Amino acid sequence: MTVRFLLLPLPGFTLLPFAAFVDKLRFSADEADHSRQHHCHWQVAAISERQHSSCGVEIVTATLPSAASQADYLGQFDYLVLFGGRPTELNPEQQAPYRSLLRNFSALNRPIVAIDNGVFLLANQGLLEGRKVAVHWRHQAQFNQRFPRIEIVRERLYCHDGNRISCAGGSAAADLAVSLLQSHLGSARAHKGLADMLIDRHRSPLQAQPTESLSLHSGDRLVNRAINLMLAHLATPLTIEALAQQLGVSRRQLDRRFISHAQHSCSQHYLQLRLQHADWLLQNSDWPLAAIADDSGFCNAEHLSRQFLKQFGIRPKLRRSIDAVDTSGH
Repeated sequence: MTVRFLLLPLPGFTLLPFAAFVDKLRFSADEADHSRQHHCHWQVAAISERQHSSCGVEIVTATLPSAASQADYLGQFDYLVLFGGRPTELNPEQQAPYRSLLRNFSALNRPIVAIDNGVFLLANQGLLEGRKVAVHWRHQAQFNQRFPRIEIVRERLYCHDGNRISCAGGSAAADLAVSLLQSHLGSARAHKGLADMLIDRHRSPLQAQPTESLSLHSGDRLVNRAINLMLAHLATPLTIEALAQQLGVSRRQLDRRFISHAQHSCSQHYLQLRLQHADWLLQNSDWPLAAIADDSGFCNAEHLSRQFLKQFGIRPKLRRSIDAVDTSGH
């Protein structure tokens, strides 16, 4: 039996999940480390024959056929896999060439897989209505604001919902690949090569996503739960009283735990998370400052600017201009 994948790295795709997914296919496709496409087959394609990743590495791809001749081409694949990255959301002009492709593959009633920010493209095309999705923790607030009717399965590494499959990205793409291959090729072949990839075990979709903050304070379950709630409400921050109520403790108890494990209060930690999110958007989007302020839970651009200066010692506009100079190589 052979299972066939059409892999579509989107403009600015993230290299790690793409490489992890492809390498897992490679190990399962053949015996030993021969890398022949026997048990599974894949083709990497894009709108143009070259696609740049978010880190600047360029890959050569097959060129997708025109909309008029896509039916036979798409019919040979069992899965269509989108790899997103930076920018988080493609602009309408960038999305347009993928519209007919996604619609045509959806009409085949075969699984479409969105990895990392590929979920934004599927949602924009109306292909996630009534579905649950896994979204990277850093982008959950942004996704929820853009698509409030689509349910996010928070913390999950990946999610199967019928013929729509989503993955938060990063190394979890290898776990997703194992899960997909297992249903076609069996457990042994699906797990083949994990040791070579220095992956000690296959993680289930229920495995919680690690976060920068959780990795710092993983010794206290209450603090971890509080941080997860904060990350889920960056754009519309909860009051600390509401946060404590959801956790079943008093505000005073919650503050004591944060001071013990994070050396600052709960409200200070919440503010830092929102400022970190704003900083990420400054560096990875072209959003105006007002939109970044709104997505990070600040009243307006001036409010964000004051808090940003206090936290990082620099104004947001200057932070963005410095980053632009650094990435241009000057």
